[in-house]
Amino acid sequence: MPNTTLTGHVAVSRAPGGSLNVRDDLPPTQHYIAGAFDAVDNSGPRTDVVDPSTEQVIAAVPQGTAADVDRAVAAAVAAKNDWARLVPKDRSLLLHRIADRIEQNAEVLARLESANTGKPFEVSNDDVAGTVDT
Repeated sequence: MPNTTLTGHVAVSRAPGGSLNVRDDLPPTQHYIAGAFDAVDNSGPRTDVVDPSTEQVIAAVPQGTAADVDRAVAAAVAAKNDWARLVPKDRSLLLHRIADRIEQNAEVLARLESANTGKPFEVSNDDVAGTVDT
């Protein structure tokens, strides 16, 4: 299996019957709060994300602080209030747009899910399709 390196993006090498190299499929490993990636101090503590099927570290993500949690909760409350003001037709249109984006990125999402959970690609691919159908 080829070596992988981490440069702020996820690097994965794994697939049944051969190597599946996934590089730069994810944005930088930062917190995503209020619709944007946060610039975080990369020298702070990080938590390894391990592919359970290979026991390889596939990413290192920043640990959140209490202040990060407070900002995320405040953003979620604001988003909930905005969502509540939408009429059902607009909610439906937005959910369909989200499903379309998931479908457009289905293969990479399935590969990343496989690396993150250790599931076979076929199972992750079915999971992504089920998400779109839901």
